[in-house]
Amino acid sequence: MCGELCKTSRVGHSGLFFHKTTGKNIESCSENVHIISAVAQAKRDLSKIEFVVLNVLDGSKRTNFDCCIYGDEKLSVYRIKAVVKETYRENRKFADLKARQYQCFVHNIKFQMKYIQLVGKKEFCNSSHIRQPVSYAPVKENKFAICAKVAYNYLNPLHIIEWFEYQKMMGVDTVLIALQQINEDAYAVFKYYEREGIAILISFPCKLPGNIDRSFAPDKWHFHQSTHDEQVAVYSCKEILQGFGFVAIVDLDEYIVNGNFLKYTDILKDYASITQCHTVSLQKIGKYLYKDYRHNIIVNWRTSCYSNITRTK
Repeated sequence: MCGELCKTSRVGHSGLFFHKTTGKNIESCSENVHIISAVAQAKRDLSKIEFVVLNVLDGSKRTNFDCCIYGDEKLSVYRIKAVVKETYRENRKFADLKARQYQCFVHNIKFQMKYIQLVGKKEFCNSSHIRQPVSYAPVKENKFAICAKVAYNYLNPLHIIEWFEYQKMMGVDTVLIALQQINEDAYAVFKYYEREGIAILISFPCKLPGNIDRSFAPDKWHFHQSTHDEQVAVYSCKEILQGFGFVAIVDLDEYIVNGNFLKYTDILKDYASITQCHTVSLQKIGKYLYKDYRHNIIVNWRTSCYSNITRTK
């Protein structure tokens, strides 16, 4: 079942739910659509929210579903057609479960949304499926956020500290990370930065749905399916951070470096400076260049970071 907290872990703690709940995330009526998160449009006035986005791994043959939305009261139920917002295209012909977003328009709702279900056309609302909590995206205009995708397996806590301190130096306000199974020391570092206020920690399924035994570890990476697993985490991240002025997708082993050592917001103010900006992957450049980079030795970076930073408005 998707979205459960790991009850056991060989390497340490699992992630945390963005919204605390004792229930499990739901599967669709056909048990082919696995909802990872549900995020409402970012609005300061909640009465003006127009839609909720469901981020799913979808194994259905047809995308013909309805959204059942619930408030606090049992009688507060609203049903509307689920519309496909986006489907991840890479390897989609070969992936059993496709990364997909469904959009449910809710501008006619008269109550505050608490939970949501995805049901078939012939099913009733209030079915036996467990309800998915609705998250409300914060509104932080002119703030800068980073989506760090999924943290998993063993992570060097010192590298995590260096990465966070660099992001703080670059003017980052918030970092959103989906935690899967990680080692105790790394988890302690993430919790420290959560208490500091810069990190938002959400959970990602410890056991990924479907019939393929896989994970994000190199020895269990599935060529076709794992790209969709990662993309649904990115979908969740981008929806939760939609209310920020700027969002960058940066892995925990990557640094965005500007030739003039500008902060991210300053880079975006000067469009021309983006051509001097590059993404550096520690996995690609190795320990030697990583050490050189820490000592400010100039390295011939290759990969442009222009596509990594986007305006959300």
